[in-house]
Amino acid sequence: MRPRIFLRQLAQRLRSSVPAVNLPALVRTTSRAGMRRTVLSAGACAAVASLLTGCARDESAPGKPLLIFAAANMRDALNEIARQHRDAGGDSAVLVFGSTGDLATQIANGAPADLFFAANTEAIDQLAAKGHVDSATRTVYAIGRLAVVARCTRADTAVVAAGAAGAASAATADAAGNTADSAHQTRRCPRLDLVDLLNDSLRTVAIADPSHAPYGRAAQQALERSGMWDAIRERLVFGANISQAELFVTSGNADAGIVALSVLQRAGQSGYTLVDTALHDALRQALAVTSRTQAAAQAQAFIGHVLSDSGRAVLQRYGFQSPPTAAPLANGH
Repeated sequence: MRPRIFLRQLAQRLRSSVPAVNLPALVRTTSRAGMRRTVLSAGACAAVASLLTGCARDESAPGKPLLIFAAANMRDALNEIARQHRDAGGDSAVLVFGSTGDLATQIANGAPADLFFAANTEAIDQLAAKGHVDSATRTVYAIGRLAVVARCTRADTAVVAAGAAGAASAATADAAGNTADSAHQTRRCPRLDLVDLLNDSLRTVAIADPSHAPYGRAAQQALERSGMWDAIRERLVFGANISQAELFVTSGNADAGIVALSVLQRAGQSGYTLVDTALHDALRQALAVTSRTQAAAQAQAFIGHVLSDSGRAVLQRYGFQSPPTAAPLANGH
């Protein structure tokens, strides 16, 4: 979609106060050090930030939705939680998703978000140090996991004879346990371990951009600590965020990827292997209420739903682990 059309549609959706808005990344592709890199266009970021600034919450207008910025790996879980919260009588929410680093930059530059769900604690701490979020509200709400996933392929399957009444198609399963669909095709999704990414047959491996995406940094750490980084770096394709990295794999534009478990749970993907957590820093995801919000009470109510039993059940269904406690973060941690 062209940026001008996208921005017009986003403006229309925000003005109509829809419960949730998914903000797809506007990207450009560059090359550096032999690696293909997909990043957010600086012009697109500025345009979106400018657009959102015109949508700041007006407390004089009742029923205005919360404007929530959230890491891309939270898209489906947070959409579901937002619906639960609204159905329980809470405020509706406009949800804007992207990489943690880019969203943090927009908040620091004045974007009028009420609440920020980051994919790490560092972004929240840095915003708190500069007064952009309320330090007292910083909370770890989930712990994420990385997984290795391969591109699925399709292959023709046989039509099976079914008795004297005539031929009938039957679902068949391949050696990997994948089942044929009604069009007599089967999806073959090889299960790869991290070390399998060294195989020369895998020409491209997708991860989120480590320069601003916490799951991309964790993927880089896993490759470095396993001694694979130098061997694989020239085959890496960087997504603007973790959802785009996963899309590279599912669309067939990358042969494999290291992505968030949460985005695989969304897609119903079962052919993946979890990355050993000892190979990367813990993916502790933190949130905070922004300093400029005029809806602090409503934001706190939304946080309360996220941390409730029903909110945690949704997060766990998308592959997130609950932190030991949901207490506010200590300074610098």
